[in-house]
Amino acid sequence: MENNRLFYVNVLAEGAKEGEQVLDHIKVDLAARAWKRGNTVVHYKLYGTETLEMKDGTKKEMLFGDVGVAKIYLPLEMAALDPKQRPSDLFKYWVSGVIEDFDIKDTGNRVLVMNRAKALKILKERNALKLRERKLYAVIQRELIGAYLVNAGGYTALLPKAYYDWDRDKKAKIGEEFPVMVLPSREGAPMIVSRRDAITNPYAMLNLNKNAEVGGVLTRMNRNGTFLVEITKGVTVSVDPINMRRIPELGDFVTIRIIGNNHSGPYGVFEYATDAI
Repeated sequence: MENNRLFYVNVLAEGAKEGEQVLDHIKVDLAARAWKRGNTVVHYKLYGTETLEMKDGTKKEMLFGDVGVAKIYLPLEMAALDPKQRPSDLFKYWVSGVIEDFDIKDTGNRVLVMNRAKALKILKERNALKLRERKLYAVIQRELIGAYLVNAGGYTALLPKAYYDWDRDKKAKIGEEFPVMVLPSREGAPMIVSRRDAITNPYAMLNLNKNAEVGGVLTRMNRNGTFLVEITKGVTVSVDPINMRRIPELGDFVTIRIIGNNHSGPYGVFEYATDAI
């Protein structure tokens, strides 16, 4: 069973399990002051909600957790929930936060009040340069239809299942961590990332000679109007539709002629298309 009585400190993305710390009563007192002063991003587990009455008589809904030597509270207004998220969605993974306030009492009762919104902002700022380089560190938080929901350096992103690995039979696991490449997407669309493009393609051919004719299955239509054809497992060719005789569909077996190679690999044009397979 996973030990929830831990902190992970100064992580790269929400949910990342690095910098593990186990705190006793003395250490948590020191950490509370130092982490609050330094806006240190920490991760912790939540497992419930409750409504607390404040000193002024108002009531406030809180998410809470328990790390053994201290109780964790995350006010709902500081939880940075997406419009479609429920508070219970945060029970499923390690949640980022910075200490907004703390209460250390002589009786041994210790309370840490966290701010997730501020922590996500810090993670984004910390990863701003990497985002410009289109490289981030990601953690899988949930499985969706056709994709995984990930946190990439403080940003919520989608990892299409086809972009998880060059081997399409491999599946991801919730909580798995790895570097990703940020893929181009239209303005206002969700961020799309690819683990596959951040690792070496073990199936890649060194070269497909110019003017070679090869056959493969159409697997993707890119936003720039080109197509992606898989020749064999892990070997893909970008295809310009300039010679296209008819509009192919995903899954069609097509024949293409290689006209060159660039940093992304071989590219070519359609020769002809046959029936879908």
